[in-house]
Amino acid sequence: MPAAAGVDLAGSPRRPSGVAVLRNGVAEAFLVYDSRSLIDSISHARVVAVDAPLTLPRRLRGYREVDLALKRMGYRVLPPLWPHMRLLTARGVVLSALLSEAGIVVIETHPRSALRASGCSDPVSALRRLVASLRSVRMVSRSRHAFDALVCLAVAVAYVRGVAEPVSCSDGTVYLLPKLC
Repeated sequence: MPAAAGVDLAGSPRRPSGVAVLRNGVAEAFLVYDSRSLIDSISHARVVAVDAPLTLPRRLRGYREVDLALKRMGYRVLPPLWPHMRLLTARGVVLSALLSEAGIVVIETHPRSALRASGCSDPVSALRRLVASLRSVRMVSRSRHAFDALVCLAVAVAYVRGVAEPVSCSDGTVYLLPKLC
């Protein structure tokens, strides 16, 4: 299976971003701060799932169509251009462009919604169901950001395996996990 990674992106490089990578049957979750460290830690991946809006809404404020579709499904998401979401959205769009230029497939996800869709209580259970050869999961950080990055990693793996559940509209696609547990 191609290398996969998950990122719980922070709006500012001064705040920690969670990163989870899968290599040789070992999943590892940790924190990084600056953008260079973030890109270096996931540059080996062929697919990266990111917890951040990767597209802008068509209107200058409010929700994207894909956000409204998720809300209709019962998932709680925030509009990309709310004041506290603007930096995150801008950083997500830039990160997506940089990784895409390097030939990495970048997909958007929402960890809480993805984990809920899976029926699993934790990302390790989801990963174990998706990766038969998973030998271990190493949590370098036990923060919420590392936890969310593991969910993003599970979504990236599901995407690679062709089982991720897309929620698509004209202004974006958010990938969720299939029912696993």
